[in-house]
Amino acid sequence: MRPPRARFVHRVCSHAHALHASPPNASKERLESDPRNTKVKHFKKVWGIVQRAEQYYDDGARTLDDLLQRADVSEQVKLCIRHHDALSHPVPRVEIAEFERRIRKVARQVDPRLNVQASGSYRRGEPTSTDVDIFMVMRGDPTEAVHRGVLARLVPLLEAEGLLVHRLTSSQGFRLSSTMVAAASDRATSHGAFMGLARTRDGEPMRRLDVKVYPETQEASALLHFTGSGKFNRHLSRIANRLGYRISELGLRPGTFGPKPAGGGVRNFVPTAPYLRLRDEREIFDRLGVQWLEPSQREGKLSPCDPRSGEPWFGKGEPRKEELLAAVEFLSGGALMTNGLADTDGAAPLESVLEQIDYGDKEPQEMLEDLGGENGCEYDDDDDEAGLPELSRD
Repeated sequence: MRPPRARFVHRVCSHAHALHASPPNASKERLESDPRNTKVKHFKKVWGIVQRAEQYYDDGARTLDDLLQRADVSEQVKLCIRHHDALSHPVPRVEIAEFERRIRKVARQVDPRLNVQASGSYRRGEPTSTDVDIFMVMRGDPTEAVHRGVLARLVPLLEAEGLLVHRLTSSQGFRLSSTMVAAASDRATSHGAFMGLARTRDGEPMRRLDVKVYPETQEASALLHFTGSGKFNRHLSRIANRLGYRISELGLRPGTFGPKPAGGGVRNFVPTAPYLRLRDEREIFDRLGVQWLEPSQREGKLSPCDPRSGEPWFGKGEPRKEELLAAVEFLSGGALMTNGLADTDGAAPLESVLEQIDYGDKEPQEMLEDLGGENGCEYDDDDDEAGLPELSRD
């Protein structure tokens, strides 16, 4: 029997061959007509089920009602199943704006130094969002510790306000990076995020509410990360890797990358310096040699551009490190020194396979999800989003 990684590569290559051997859209039609794939994708739309959707199907579950009868499905997940219809409907901007206004008012009772804004697709100017993402920063705290107590005080007040109806996670927060590659960072804490079900008033649809709280030193990177889009973040991460950085919601850090493990998984990252001090999002773009983009412009693969020409960095394959360094110098006038780390070009075997496949309108990550790959498994390219399927970046 092939080892897991070899089986996965074989499955990807087989699917790629089928794409080229079949008439246009034939592969998509097969996937859409496959009962197992259809049911598993339906299960994955429910918060908390992504990791175990295939197992539930293989155990005999065919409907969401079947999942309600299972003892190994948590009460929090069952809550999301019961409210699945409402949670599946898009959230209009006007409704998110009301959540933002009312949560900001409550947050001021906790600490007036808290800065509150809606993030995700709302910040990118989209007319609707899949859930309500609220981003908080504790300003003016030299200890960088006060933010850790915010959620424990905020959550009961949101319940008293009538906004929060059900808790999906503890009011003490959970370790936002526990399943991300940034988890090894000394900045990862257990107090950064909360999830719940909320509504603006009785009779209104239930919405998924995600609240993240960060210290001021992490504001730029965290705001960039949780603004998205996911596709944009993935490609910005690839640029950072080329320059010898790891970028995540926790910051931008110089280091070196090892090869992909033989059995699959995330490349080992060895920090060589502390996190960079970042003034704002624009400085991140400058340090990566990427033309500044407003949130509404951060769409996908072709969004990151060379500031000298305005051409997409990924318009003709992978950007070269030398060109990226030249763009960094152009943006900074030489003020931003490069970290002098070894080039991280050279894709791992599976990444090379994926780069050569024509997916049409689909990103490799999306194709892997269609194949049933867990969290898009191998194609993360050290992407910090891939490991947290329950948090939406729209």
